[in-house]
Amino acid sequence: MPRNVGIQAARGKYIAFLDSDDLFTKTALEEMSELGEEYQAEVVHMESYFGAWEKQKTLEDPDFFDWNDLLNPDSYVIYSLSNIPVFDKPTFDTKDIADRINRWLNCEYKWATCLIFARRDFLADNQITFPKYVMAEDMLFTFSCLCLAEKFLRVPNNNLHRSPSRRLS
Repeated sequence: MPRNVGIQAARGKYIAFLDSDDLFTKTALEEMSELGEEYQAEVVHMESYFGAWEKQKTLEDPDFFDWNDLLNPDSYVIYSLSNIPVFDKPTFDTKDIADRINRWLNCEYKWATCLIFARRDFLADNQITFPKYVMAEDMLFTFSCLCLAEKFLRVPNNNLHRSPSRRLS
């Protein structure tokens, strides 16, 4: 699995994942690493993201999305990623694993790896990798992070531009 190769090859303090059809904001990695350092978090989880538009558009549509305007935040809609209110400040999640799992089952977390910013040593020490030949392997990866991180920090930062063709629902 290529992401496991990336984890093994990484030499920095933190690891972040990004799908080929998504973008981080210009300051995303800096913001996430500063939050990780300030709070000494093992995992920083983004609770919301930018989406390009509400409906799929076509070239014939006069309001067709201008790719030159891709990084203009005024052209985006912010989507919350959980069934609970988005935090207005960085907040540590409960350390109660049973509560975390219960809330995971109630869709209060989203599993996309592009929302996870993790310390490399945390992943290595806990042997967290992506399983081979399993559908939704990113769900299992994120679930492992959720269950094993003592310091799981949830942040309101909108540092991810999701592809206009799909959303994290």
